[in-house]
This record gives sequence, structure tokens and C-alpha cells, in this order.
Amino acid sequence: MKESAEWYSASGTGGFIRRPGTHIKGDMVMKRMIITAVVLAALICPAVFAEEGFSAKVDIDTNLVQFFHQDLKNDTYVDNAIMPRTDSVYFMRNPNYDDVDLTMGYTDPDGRYGGSINFAFNPVPDKYFTLGDLFGWVRISPYFRGKLGLYTDRVVEKIGGDKDLGVLLFGINNSDLVISTSDSLGLGSAAIGFLPTAIVPLGGAGELNLSGFFAPNEYYLAQKISVSYDQSYGAPTVIPAYATYKFGGALKYLFPEYLTLGAAYRTAHSEAVTSTDIGFISHDFGVYGIVTLPAVEGLKVALGYSGSLVYEDKDSDDQEIRKPLKNAVHADFAYSGIPRLNLGLYNNVSFHTLAKADTIGYIAEADRLNPNLFGDEQSLVLYNEISASYDITDAVTASLMVRNYYASLVNLNGGKGQDYAKDTFIVEALAKYKFTDTIQARGGVKFELNNYGTPLSSQVLQNSNYAVSIPIGVTVSW
Repeated sequence: MKESAEWYSASGTGGFIRRPGTHIKGDMVMKRMIITAVVLAALICPAVFAEEGFSAKVDIDTNLVQFFHQDLKNDTYVDNAIMPRTDSVYFMRNPNYDDVDLTMGYTDPDGRYGGSINFAFNPVPDKYFTLGDLFGWVRISPYFRGKLGLYTDRVVEKIGGDKDLGVLLFGINNSDLVISTSDSLGLGSAAIGFLPTAIVPLGGAGELNLSGFFAPNEYYLAQKISVSYDQSYGAPTVIPAYATYKFGGALKYLFPEYLTLGAAYRTAHSEAVTSTDIGFISHDFGVYGIVTLPAVEGLKVALGYSGSLVYEDKDSDDQEIRKPLKNAVHADFAYSGIPRLNLGLYNNVSFHTLAKADTIGYIAEADRLNPNLFGDEQSLVLYNEISASYDITDAVTASLMVRNYYASLVNLNGGKGQDYAKDTFIVEALAKYKFTDTIQARGGVKFELNNYGTPLSSQVLQNSNYAVSIPIGVTVSW
């Protein structure tokens, strides 16, 4: 499964699924036709042109069976003993992944240029599929290359576990408590951009890559319209010009076999050109280093920091930023020093504090009359994962993963008593079978538990739940 920059809670399971990027809509018949055509193209093109550098990969994931149980929200204070429960059983449905993920690419045998396109086909209830990556690249010289298209380019890949590198953001979305990520070391995503990279060899000291990124997205010209209530004033309403764009840069240092260091900065702007208080500005940045310790064979240690700041676009008379800087600390460990065994421990601590004077709910006069009416907003998100896999034979691999998210948000928007929390616990056991170097199948069992903590007057309609699933999947590559 190809990961994306943003994840969010799946309706009905509380799990995490990929946020769709570029949606291509159509009815179900058209969707099936497109799926069939693209899969056939993936089968035919690599077989015909394999020697010319064509490649393709198809990932299919679904739940053979899923039992889902959800508590009903007890806002009416019904005795728990008589509260009804909802139980459902689903067949061949996977809310946590796309049903089919297809990637096709071409690389010049001499490594001078290439391109890639990715499609992600969603579960049957959706009438669209997601266009993931669509880009081309060229290496003009041994010291310079460029990429153009729709993509996310990560400076340094996380060594394992869930989530892209970034701040884990906890909040309310569509009446549910959701954990997403800022993906601080990713450039691009949801905008067509250009990424030039300079490659600087450092002799025996490794290699340095310097990258820039710019993606103009949309621009709307100013318009003048007349509406009824404007007639008496003799002036039309002006809809201001509006622009959205992204830009950023990245630095990667590679010392083969021992050290990889990546740092990135990305900003996104949506702003009015001729008006005020419209739009937003976001800043995402991070650094991540991977060290292979020669003293302990097979051990990798990775540490990093991520930051995220998002605020409204203000005019020149009010530039004050009234939003918190959100932070994350990463600590990851991977060990492969024992033959056939791989172990992983992955951790993320994300947090922020916003003083009550800067929160949306703060009103100076009311606070003087009642000092206990408002409070500082505080958020903490903890992610921990332990995973192990063992190659029983050259063809069979067994794996076990235990993952936990704990997220709390105290005094949402500065409101006392607006405390939210979510605790997610996941256990997954899988067996993978390798038929050939190009065909692999997998299956197992997965348990997921979601506990919600919400105030009496809550904006969240989702309830605590658990699901037991039998996930199955197949990967075919050429």
C-alpha cells in the first residue's frame, strides 16, 4: 500500500485511512471500466516492454470478513444495562485502505529520465478514485535533476511504523475525533509542482542534495457584481482576487552505510490579493536523522523533530499570529541483527499549548467577571508501536504488530470543560507467502479498539467501538 501525506479516521471503524487527493468522479460502470482498462495496461505494458524499463505494481487489500461493534452515545442518561448496541458484519470491504492501488512507471535504462503514475481505487460505495502520483523526472547531469508533476517527495523516509514524519494533529472533523499528520518532511501533495535538485559529491565524506520546490495552484481574478442590497449604495460588491500556492526546500546528507540526515521546510498560502481576513498560511518543517551503529550489527536508530504552524491570513494592520506552534519528537529503532528476524520500535510525541488570551473562546470582559470561564488549550498525542517479523522459510513470513495512539485535547478553543480524548489500540497478525519474486499474498487477523472521551456538551457524534477483521491482500509487480 502506498502511503499518503494525510490520514484520517475511517467512518465506522475509528481507524486511519488515506485522505483522497485528486478525485476523478464517475458512475460505477465507468469506474469498473477504468479499473479494468488500467489493470490490463499494467499487465500488458511491462510484459511487452520490460526490457525498455517499464514497471508496474498492483496492491489489492480488503477485509474478507469484519465484525464491527459500536456503542450508542448515552446523551439521554439511559442506564448502561439497557442501552442498545449496534453490531454489523461486513464482507469484502476495507475502509482502511484503497481496494486497488496501481503504480506504473518507466525508467530509462541509463538512468537519465523517467516517470510514474499512481491510481488508488476506493471501496465500492465511493464513486471516484484517487490520482496519487503523476510525475516525470530528468537527470540533466550527474549533478542536477528535476521532477515535475503531482507527487509528494519525502526527503528522508521513516525507517518503519505508521505515519509519515510530522506532527500528529488531534481535532474534530465531521463530528469525529481525528488524528492526522503534518508530514513535515514531505514536499508537494495535491498541487502540480517543480522540484529541482542539485547533487554535490563530497568525496569520501558522502553526498549532499539541495532541493527547492514551488507549486502555483490556483488564481482567481477579482470580480464586480451587483446585488439587491448594494443598489441603494450605488456601488457593486467586489469579490477579491485570490491565490493559492506552495513552496519550500529540502536538504539531504548521505554518508553511505552509516548516516542519513534530512531537513525540509514547506509553506502553503491561500490569500486574498485585494481584501483582508481571507485565507490561511501554513508552515511545516522538520529534521530526521538515521544512524547505523557499527558497534551493533543490524541496529538503526532514528531521531527527529517536526513543527507545524497554521494561521489565518491577515491584512497589514493585524499581523498577530494567534495560533500555537505544534511540535513533535520522533524516536525510532529497527533491528535486523538476528538472521530472518526483524524488530521495530517506533514512537512519536506531539504536543502544543495555546494561552487562553489567544484562543477563539477568550473574551477579555467575560474573563474578568469570571476567571474560571476560560483556560489554556493543551494537546498531547502519543504514538507507540512494536513490530516483529520472522522469515519462517524463504517464501513464508509471519509478522505481529501492536500499535497504540493516545490523544487528548484539554479546553478546546479555550473553553473550560471542553476536554476530548481518544485511545486507539490495534493488534495485527499476518502471514505472507511469496509465490515468486513478483507475486505475494497475505492474510491474517486484526483487532482494533477505539475509546472516546467527550464532554457532556459534545461536538462529537462518533462513539467507542471495536472491530475484528480478517484482512487479505495480494501484490503483483513486474
